[in-house]
Amino acid sequence: RKNDKGGRTNLGITQKTYNDYCKRHNIETKDVKNLSKGEAVKVYYDDYWKASGADKIENPTEALILFDTAVLHGVGRAKQFYKQADGNFDKILQLRKDFYKKKVQEDSSQEEFLNGWNKRVDKLEKKLKQSRNN
Repeated sequence: RKNDKGGRTNLGITQKTYNDYCKRHNIETKDVKNLSKGEAVKVYYDDYWKASGADKIENPTEALILFDTAVLHGVGRAKQFYKQADGNFDKILQLRKDFYKKKVQEDSSQEEFLNGWNKRVDKLEKKLKQSRNN
């Protein structure tokens, strides 16, 4: 989409993220459009799952929330949200919604993405509630 600030992506991974991953692993960079599913799994595992600390969270749904937050907001902001929420995953999801609202207030061109972003958080909220009821 024209207003997508993430740039070129494949399997949810941006060209910049892929280039950074390749440089760190001494892999020749290529167009992200040629990224294989296996490579994408490695990028997600190393650069988001492990880097965010999701691998150290026992509750799988909470680990998923931290991982997803890292993917959408970057590892630094995911860790910041986790700390700010004092590990409360309901608060982390609310921080994400607040972040999106502010982002749209600051740049109205991003409003077209707000509904999708919030739906993603809503799905995670539903999963979190279900995990607590089991």
